[in-house]
Amino acid sequence: MKKNIITLLGMASISLVLGGCSSVTTKTSKQTSFSQSKKRKNNEKSNNQNSNEKIVQINKSSNLVGPLKVHVSSIKYEKVKNKESNWTNAEYNMEGDPEKDLNNYYYRAIVYLNIENTGNKSVDLSYGERSYIVDDGTAFPEQGGANGNSFESSTAKIVPHTKLANTVILVSNKKFTANKLQITFTDICENDNNVLSNGGTAKI
Repeated sequence: MKKNIITLLGMASISLVLGGCSSVTTKTSKQTSFSQSKKRKNNEKSNNQNSNEKIVQINKSSNLVGPLKVHVSSIKYEKVKNKESNWTNAEYNMEGDPEKDLNNYYYRAIVYLNIENTGNKSVDLSYGERSYIVDDGTAFPEQGGANGNSFESSTAKIVPHTKLANTVILVSNKKFTANKLQITFTDICENDNNVLSNGGTAKI
């Protein structure tokens, strides 16, 4: 009888994981060799005084993906010397060890955007995932590696008919541009039990 109870509880746990939307908070399990204790929180800026910076004005909006529309205002491109004082949350939260995996000089883009919820229900960005596709077709997933990693400053809830200002940091060993950025969304969710729409790609 005890074995049967344990089996049933295990099946119930699996069904709860498979149902509804998945929270991005589960992604912390993807971390590898870089120490969790060294991760910096709520830091979008660095002390990168040796970078070559270029700011590009974009001022373009995407198509709708479900109720969401993305507007990119500008992008700042940087060539970065690999030292810890220059790191942002993108480096601290990438897969692996940024000190070892990133080149002596690597490339970073800071994307300034807002996400508009045109629907009648709230959208919680902490559920589902997004990946950022740059101009050469390379995908920059959340908690990706040295060849493409993204970090979002906010995964908050967006109430109906409002906009969320957000900053996305992209990091790669390879030089890239994101002037025609595409953002792929998984399911768009109100909460873990309510999927508002299937995912799709927002093209800037």
